[in-house]
Amino acid sequence: MPSGSNVVFHVSNLENSIMFYTENLGFSVDFRFGEPPTYAGMSLGNVCLHISSAYPYKNNTGHGNLYIMFDAVDGLYEKLVTAKVEFYCPIGNREYGMRDFAIKDLDGNQIGIGAEIQ
Repeated sequence: MPSGSNVVFHVSNLENSIMFYTENLGFSVDFRFGEPPTYAGMSLGNVCLHISSAYPYKNNTGHGNLYIMFDAVDGLYEKLVTAKVEFYCPIGNREYGMRDFAIKDLDGNQIGIGAEIQ
């Protein structure tokens, strides 16, 4: 029986990506691997994200997609607007029962962030 999973995003610069995720979304770095590091694991609550800058295929960055459930999306949205993070779509109430938005990381990977409409 599976015990969990991790999303892996391929990034062009490991340290810049770590800064993006820790400063903007509040992720904590769980580990770095390699010398110099080319792989890292991060977490935010129960959400695990791994990033790699040593993928063997060229031009593979920016194809990832992750959706994170948050309790208070409006406050986080305003923080990200202030930080001038690039958005795929602005915050709004959706027909599928979520209030959400989507941002781009430094390589164009998409992170959707939402909360169920109460």
